[in-house]
Parts: sequence; C-alpha cells; structure tokens
Amino acid sequence: MLFCLLGSLARADGVVSAEEAAHGEELIDRMELPKVGRKLAVHSFERGRAGGLDVDAEIRRFLAVYRSSSTHSEQLLEALLTLARSDGRMRIPEKSWLTRVGKSLGIDADVMKQRIGL
Repeated sequence: MLFCLLGSLARADGVVSAEEAAHGEELIDRMELPKVGRKLAVHSFERGRAGGLDVDAEIRRFLAVYRSSSTHSEQLLEALLTLARSDGRMRIPEKSWLTRVGKSLGIDADVMKQRIGL
C-alpha cells in the first residue's frame, strides 16, 4: 500500500522525476526488504505510478488496520511528504493530492496546510 501511494503521488504532477524514483529505491533499501518484498515494493510503486489507483480505497484499507491518529498514520504521511519534497519542489497537483490524503487520514486542514507549505 505504501509504495502504491508513493507511486501515485510521484505521478500526481504528470512527471515522475529521477529524484522521486531514487527516493522510492532508497526507502526500499532502508527497509531491508528481502528479494520478494523488494520485488513487490517495486511492482506496487509502478502500479501507483501507472495511474488509475483508487487512492481513497487505499487509505480506507490502511485505516481499517491503523487508526488515523496512530504512529503508522504519521509515518505514512511523513513518507509521502518526504517523497513530494525529494525533487526540491512541490507542485500544485502534489499539494492537492497530499491535501486529499491528509483529509482522508483525518488530519486537521490547517495542520495539513502547514505541513505542505500552503
């Protein structure tokens, strides 16, 4: 789910930058995923990047397991924000995507605006 969302966010502005792709790879490396897990993570990133991902459904699946106020929700949001900033700029479509996800995660709109830099 994480990597599907990362891929979808990377595609939000229409261009997946080399920095965004590299960030996804670095995250996979830091997680020290086994070969099968790495393959699944890459496939999930590509699935999100391909477009058509139902982001709201992915967030609902996430929230079925983790509360919106959980550490896991914060970690998910932080991973997404880090990816959005990885190429040195956060474009309007990425900000809109993040705002929508923040709302779905139950994050206060003002807090989300501050974190995104609106």
